[in-house]
Amino acid sequence: MGNCCGYPLSRHSSASLSSNAEIKSGLCNADPITKQGKRVQMIQMLSIPTIPIAILFIQTVLTLVATKHTKEQLQYTRGQTLQVWGLGEVAYQLAQERTYAMLWVNDSEFYEDGSFYAGVTSTDQAIRELPEWPRMEEDEHFFRITATLGYHFRKFQSQVNFTECLNDLRGRVRRKESDVSTIVREYSQLADYFINSITVYTQNVRQGVMWQELLAYKILITGMEYYNIMVSHGQRYAQAGYHTQVEHKEFIKKNAIAQDAISTSQRRSRTLRAVYASQLDDREDLVNDTLEMVTLIKQNHNFSGLQEGGLSEENWYANMMAYLALLNGVRGNFWEKIIAGIDGRATGINAELAAAIVVLCLVIGLAPFLFLLIYRITSTIQNYAQGLSDKTRELRREKKKSDTLLYQMLPKSVALQLKMSKRVSAESYTAVTLFFSDIVGFTSLSAQSTPLQVVSLKEGLQAGLVLIRGANADLLYWVFY
Repeated sequence: MGNCCGYPLSRHSSASLSSNAEIKSGLCNADPITKQGKRVQMIQMLSIPTIPIAILFIQTVLTLVATKHTKEQLQYTRGQTLQVWGLGEVAYQLAQERTYAMLWVNDSEFYEDGSFYAGVTSTDQAIRELPEWPRMEEDEHFFRITATLGYHFRKFQSQVNFTECLNDLRGRVRRKESDVSTIVREYSQLADYFINSITVYTQNVRQGVMWQELLAYKILITGMEYYNIMVSHGQRYAQAGYHTQVEHKEFIKKNAIAQDAISTSQRRSRTLRAVYASQLDDREDLVNDTLEMVTLIKQNHNFSGLQEGGLSEENWYANMMAYLALLNGVRGNFWEKIIAGIDGRATGINAELAAAIVVLCLVIGLAPFLFLLIYRITSTIQNYAQGLSDKTRELRREKKKSDTLLYQMLPKSVALQLKMSKRVSAESYTAVTLFFSDIVGFTSLSAQSTPLQVVSLKEGLQAGLVLIRGANADLLYWVFY
């Protein structure tokens, strides 16, 4: 028996199927196999955390700068506030010294030995504790207007000139060379310089509503100054029993300014209004008695001679000094609340600054570790892709070999349909050549040859038959027996 083997002879017999996987590349896609693609992909992966880290870093730096700027402004505001307090303290001590000087010059029975010198000491201490010497703004209009009112503030721009004026006034008080009106006027001019200087420092404050608090403080000091001046006016009324028409108008003017200043300061600041209300809770009797005395003086209409006013010099002095002490307590508590508010805000700013520094340190410290982690993950993915690519190429080579063998066994069209799990339909041909042949001694020849030699022999015979038949044969089967 011979062997029967069928070989398809076709112009497509040497074709093979190759399916190459496409790898997208471009701006957003990089081939993770090539060196250039690996670099592009690494840059893309590292840019993913870089952008948010950079935004966070910039935002943190801006927050840090803004917080530091706010802290500097707050420190500046605190310095201005301390200066404002010092100016108010000097003005108050000058007012107290003025009262003692008035009592000394009048040889009042209420003058306590050494009180004027104690007032001098307190005033000098307040001046020494000033953070800086106040300087009014170089406003010619301001200096010209105040000069017409008898206030020559320009000469107080220098501490030396101010000290000379103050010591000269004190010397005349000690020697009793000036009357009460002159003493009140000159001391008032000295105090007004410091009170008006508060406005300059208040204008320099731009921290929230703090300037309103300082303005309320200045108005409160103004009211206290005018109430202090009223002490001397009331004292003269109590001593003489009447006011002249000029004195009466001056008293009403000072009282109106003082009351308006106290009311305005409370409208300007809720904090001051609350402090004032709490201080007056237990002293309503003092306030009422003071108002009654002021009303009694205002009702004086006899400007020509002595009139029994029913006002005791002792009661007037005691009530006014107690009321001024009450207002000074309001001033001190109000200032403490201002400083406490600034310090509380400073504490919050320091906490924000510390938080910004911590966030900045975390960003700077964690960024390298994050970049290293992403670098290693990306490298692992690229190595996996490289290994997968190598396996894919090896698989393609093996598939190509199997397809080549399959196409030698079956027609390519049939093989493709079978690979796609399709049913193979019968085909018809107009001309088919069947060549039956036998090889003499094939059995013995096969027994003496290797399988590869037998296959080579048959392929050589097939190739020779194709050359004889020609390339135009529709289909040729060679059947060996």
